[in-house]
Amino acid sequence: MSQKFPADDFDFATEVGGRYRARRSGFDRLLEFTQVIVAGAAISAGGFFALQLIANSGTLGLDAGLPQSNTAANQFTKGNGIGVSVIDASKATDGASKLAQNLLDQGWNVWTASRSVNSVGNPAFVKTTIVYTTSDSTASVAKSLASSLGKFKTVVASTYPDPITIVLGVDYNK
Repeated sequence: MSQKFPADDFDFATEVGGRYRARRSGFDRLLEFTQVIVAGAAISAGGFFALQLIANSGTLGLDAGLPQSNTAANQFTKGNGIGVSVIDASKATDGASKLAQNLLDQGWNVWTASRSVNSVGNPAFVKTTIVYTTSDSTASVAKSLASSLGKFKTVVASTYPDPITIVLGVDYNK
């Protein structure tokens, strides 16, 4: 193939030019491999701990589940009738306690009043107040309770274990 092209300076070079590297030893290759492993582990650990910190602080806001009551619920004296629990998912600090005391004064059987939390333990908020009941037989009582609080929605669902659970939303202002 070189016969098809005219001769140039490279065809007449007598010495091999350029810079040659010495052959790498096994120790050099092992050292480079170790450095790559350590750097990869450090980056992975840093990412893991950063994501744990974000998840524990709840700044992502990805929890879309229903609010659950926290473990530090206030236990009230049981009155007569169907059991009622109050979960405060509003921005008020003591809305559940005040409502529970008000319901007790009216003669309701209040079981617990608590603050809502999301899956990582941070306060959870909902927009609207909803009264949940576990069965159709208690739906009429739940509707009368909801109407006494205001014009709030009543839902028959097995979302919460108590017969009637009031989830206070941001729209609740009493």
